[in-house]
Amino acid sequence: MKKAWGFNIWFLRLGIGLGVLTLLVIAVLQTRRDGLPVDMLRVGTGTIHTSTSVAGVVRPVMQVKVTTGVRGRITSIPAQEGQLVAEGDVLLRLDPTRVLAAVRRSEAELASAAADAQAAGASLSFAREKAVRSEQLAVRNLMAVESLQNVRNQVLIHTARYAAAQERVQQRFAALDAAQDDVAQTVIRAPMAGTVAHVAVEAGETVTGSAYGPGTTVMHIADMNTMIVQASVDEIDIPYIRSGLLVEVRVDALPDTVLEGLVTRIARTALSGRPAGEQAPVTFPIEITLAQPPPAIRPGMSAQCNVITASREDVIAVPIQAVRDDDDGAYVFRIVDRHLIHRTMVTLGLSDDAQVEIRAGLQAGDVIVTGSTRMLKVLRDGDKVRAAGGQVGGKR
Repeated sequence: MKKAWGFNIWFLRLGIGLGVLTLLVIAVLQTRRDGLPVDMLRVGTGTIHTSTSVAGVVRPVMQVKVTTGVRGRITSIPAQEGQLVAEGDVLLRLDPTRVLAAVRRSEAELASAAADAQAAGASLSFAREKAVRSEQLAVRNLMAVESLQNVRNQVLIHTARYAAAQERVQQRFAALDAAQDDVAQTVIRAPMAGTVAHVAVEAGETVTGSAYGPGTTVMHIADMNTMIVQASVDEIDIPYIRSGLLVEVRVDALPDTVLEGLVTRIARTALSGRPAGEQAPVTFPIEITLAQPPPAIRPGMSAQCNVITASREDVIAVPIQAVRDDDDGAYVFRIVDRHLIHRTMVTLGLSDDAQVEIRAGLQAGDVIVTGSTRMLKVLRDGDKVRAAGGQVGGKR
């Protein structure tokens, strides 16, 4: 009898313990769901941009290569890299000794040709006078027909010789002009106003001229006032790119500077085709004109560009991580009745890397749950929450 009584008391105590434990678990769970710490945000309006990121290289709109027209040794380089020059300023000088000798030779050859032409002209005048007298004698039958014909032929011969002599004079004039032009080309001047972007030679070097093939490139002159970024856009994104779009440009060498630009040219043909059997990317070249390029920017610098393909201002915008979705659509957890949350369906619009536009479902001033991400996964409609840190973010 005592054994049965003791056994019943043990079971009674076990039941009471399990009941207390159950009540404690329920209380703990209820406490956990009645005061979940979350990040909250008061919804406001903002601007949403969608963009396409492209990489490119900074180039001047106008840049010319300065080359030599004559062969010679460089004696001086007055213009240095980074120097501003006006059109016609002296950039470089060559030793003129060789071309000056060519000028003197051309002058001597011209003088000789002129003397030959003068002699040929005198011979032609004599032949013509002789022909006139012969014609008069022939009229009086005092000269044979054969002799008259010979005199006439001499006039034709001397006429041709005189014409050839005059042609040689013109050739010598042209040769002298060319020699004098070569002298002028020993002083190389700026073909345009701009900045000396690069000097490719040094004093003492010998450069070639156009007579020996393409002249030596000695400098690059660039107009630094108007700079562009040459970039390539993937074929998937090119339908969204159009002239006039605003671009945010960050130059790698100037990490703290954000430049503004506009899309000014879009190629109609792809930069590279896709070979048969290969998955080579297809891209389209575009040009982005920088609005106000800073003095520190240089041709050849790498640039990262965000082309703003669409933009909406004064719209309801919330952080992307605050929006959840399921089979019913997109929703957020909105705070109602002080600290209770309500699962609110929303209609989405544009989005960028951080925010998404809410076209319907929320109003400015609403408070929503934005995080943490792990907490958002376990929240349920009707949970009671509290602001982590005791504050609600966003504008009131």
